[in-house]
Amino acid sequence: MGKHKSQKNNNKKNFKSQHHDHPTSFEPKTTKTHATNASWEHDKLNAGFGHIIRTSGGTLMFMSDNGNLYNIAQSKENARICDEQLKCSVSTDMLSGFELVEVIKTLGKAGDPLPEGLAIAEKYKINTPFSGQALAQAEIISKEPIHKANYKDYTSLPFITIDPKTSKDFDDAFYLQKNDDGSYDLYVAIANVANFVRPGTQLFNEVMEKGISNYLGEMCYSMTPELLAYDVCSLNEGVERPSLVTKISYSPTGKIESYEISLGFIKNSKRLNYEQAEKIHENRDGAHIQFIQQKSMIDDAYELSDMLKKIRDNRGAMNIGSRKANFIMSDDKTKVLDITKDHLETSTEIIESFMIACNEVWGDFCQRANIPFIHRNHDPITPEKEETLREKLAQFSIFLP
Repeated sequence: MGKHKSQKNNNKKNFKSQHHDHPTSFEPKTTKTHATNASWEHDKLNAGFGHIIRTSGGTLMFMSDNGNLYNIAQSKENARICDEQLKCSVSTDMLSGFELVEVIKTLGKAGDPLPEGLAIAEKYKINTPFSGQALAQAEIISKEPIHKANYKDYTSLPFITIDPKTSKDFDDAFYLQKNDDGSYDLYVAIANVANFVRPGTQLFNEVMEKGISNYLGEMCYSMTPELLAYDVCSLNEGVERPSLVTKISYSPTGKIESYEISLGFIKNSKRLNYEQAEKIHENRDGAHIQFIQQKSMIDDAYELSDMLKKIRDNRGAMNIGSRKANFIMSDDKTKVLDITKDHLETSTEIIESFMIACNEVWGDFCQRANIPFIHRNHDPITPEKEETLREKLAQFSIFLP
């Protein structure tokens, strides 16, 4: 248990706020106890962002995102920030003791999606720009010729991508062939980012530091520079791209007969979104005519995907139906007009099934070759958590076996 001093009593006050979005009173606190250093750091992050409010006595105070109050200079500039209800960040070095917190920058109107997203990005340092050196390396590497002798040529196969409508980068594609005997040959291509992000470079170091791409509403903070993310490393339609290609041969009943993994060049023949793929399969709105060249493969993909899903279900795999929320924004990006579930179409299951199949093959390959492989797993559910879950579900007349 770590104990940390919070604001002194004179820097956190009881008061009644005239601001309707906030509680009417606050209790003074002299100490704060946190279970872990991580929770303390998280609290500290939230303390650095917030907005300025007026107390019932007219005093300006900074209200942080974690609900704490701090003294701030009674200046005209801070009064303006308060009156315009601006989201702002303050120096976290001044969040303890007797100092007045100081506004570092303003981000836009508090509560609006864009400034709140910017605050989250800054809070967790996911908007850290790439250095000039890393960007220069990306520019140089992107123009270097690729030695095709090291790659298999798959450009004659009509790979396709299926992604959400709003996608800007396309990192996986597939081609499926159904044979006369009912067997299948599935090819899954993953963009070969490692061809451009090479160990020993500053670009590699910064990409590894970011680790993942982050999506906040309509904003994307990519783990690679935009030149790589949206162009050179993206399986864009009609462009040859270096990829990691996994070929999986299935029996007519969905059993894996063999697989092959290789570096290869592919060309994405058509970019589709989930809704289009579903309409093609269901012969709706003329999509099956518009995309007649992809129709047969889409139908076969549904067939194989359904078969693979049933196999997973039979062996007890978890079926978690999660979908990303899609925020419908106003033209000026300041208001959320609606929130919908993104790509509810059943075609999402095609990509999910094929990606899982690819992962399983890679896991088998690495295990057989005794190659160390980073993977994620989940701990077994403890009896206490299981009992809690049972009790909560029982309140809704849902009883687990």
